[in-house]
Amino acid sequence: MADAAEPDKGLGVNLHGVSYWSPTQPFVDVFRQSGAWVPQREGSQVWDTREPLDIDEHGWLRSLTPGQQAATVVMSGGTYPVGTYTVTYDGQGDLSFNMDARIAGRHGNDLLVEVQPKYRVIMKVLRTDPRDPIRNVRMYMPGFDPSRHQVTFNPRYLGYLKGFKVVRFVDWAKANTNNDIKWSDRTRPMHASQDRNNGVALEYMIQMAESMDANPWFTVPHAASDDYVIEMAKLIKRQLKLGRKFYLEYSNEVWNGIFPQHAYASREASRLGLRDADDYYVRRTLQVFKLFEGVFGGSRQFVRVLSGQAVNTWRAKRLLDYPDIGKQVDAYAIAPYFGHEIAEAVRGKGSHSVAVEAVMGKLESSVEGIRKIVSANMAIAKQAGVQLIAYEAGQHVTNPPGDDDFCAAINRHPAMGRLYEKYLDIWQQETAGALMVMYADVSRYDRNGCWGLSEQIGQDAKMAPKLVAVRAHLQAGK
Repeated sequence: MADAAEPDKGLGVNLHGVSYWSPTQPFVDVFRQSGAWVPQREGSQVWDTREPLDIDEHGWLRSLTPGQQAATVVMSGGTYPVGTYTVTYDGQGDLSFNMDARIAGRHGNDLLVEVQPKYRVIMKVLRTDPRDPIRNVRMYMPGFDPSRHQVTFNPRYLGYLKGFKVVRFVDWAKANTNNDIKWSDRTRPMHASQDRNNGVALEYMIQMAESMDANPWFTVPHAASDDYVIEMAKLIKRQLKLGRKFYLEYSNEVWNGIFPQHAYASREASRLGLRDADDYYVRRTLQVFKLFEGVFGGSRQFVRVLSGQAVNTWRAKRLLDYPDIGKQVDAYAIAPYFGHEIAEAVRGKGSHSVAVEAVMGKLESSVEGIRKIVSANMAIAKQAGVQLIAYEAGQHVTNPPGDDDFCAAINRHPAMGRLYEKYLDIWQQETAGALMVMYADVSRYDRNGCWGLSEQIGQDAKMAPKLVAVRAHLQAGK
């Protein structure tokens, strides 16, 4: 379409979700990533007494019963900055810090807290006045004075993300668990923590993209009402810098049966007399685009994304086989991961005994196999009149049963950097440098996989070959 926004060229990045255990630590105020309140008892060693807590609509404690206390894990994993954190709060009551943290100074509601990273930082509310309860707790990283520095995001984290042209917020939005229907249910900046079941406040996603000087990729919750979609569009229009492009996607991997959005789409398809979840997905996607176009007066500022399964070209043909689809959709997005088959190949063979070099050889074949997959999807997208892009990308090596260290050894191996170079070059060659959004920024390597480009910010480059390869690609301007 004449007024359609063109997808970017080059690389983008997915951000891992905000949580107390994440090594990303995106906020200068680390309390914004704190976990849920846990009920405890004075004098008891029981971590969770499972008693109900009196919590207000923003996630702050209103009161405690006699002898009751409440704790939260602010940070975990030992990768957070060492030093003196400044803690401020409103209200009347008593706070304590333990594990990696101790109070080193106190002046009214201002605390100085010394942190020596090792295990986790725990904050506990020992007492709160129900007439003026403790609230608006803020815990600022070392070197940041809240009276002088009006900074939201961790500069170290922003530096890590420098150069990526697009930032996808699928995990910040918790698209795979977010069941929001009404706009009033969404997370807001004033909530006690941004580690919530319905994700991070949209305002922070917008602000993060602006801070990165990157174009944001937003995901609409699968159950969102029309009113929710319209209000979401209005907020983006008000707060996103005029002229900054953004990407719009309805939910995430609705085709994927492991996610609740697939079951939701299947139920809706049955209710509406449609063939299946794929039919509902396309129908609702186009409705979402129309609602945004109504707010923005067209689609000049956003890229309309329809997503499918990279290896399933039959699905791609179905999704794109709608009348005038090329006038209603700008990009068809896939996730061309490599290495799915590796864990299965060593299953039952005792992966510790399998030579890493042999596995890297198998991965090289997997990378080369991506060429055929991308080429096939390119042809389908071109025929439909849309551009092919990648909503996620990278390795997909998982751990075989009984070996939680398998994928970590593979991902730290120097050959992984060379595989990423080849992988990025194949995508460049087959798509003429179309947008590829890497999955993902920073994460721990554990039984759940090895998805981060590195395991922590500032990691030794020798242990982060994927990050080195991606940064070289960015610096080359590809």
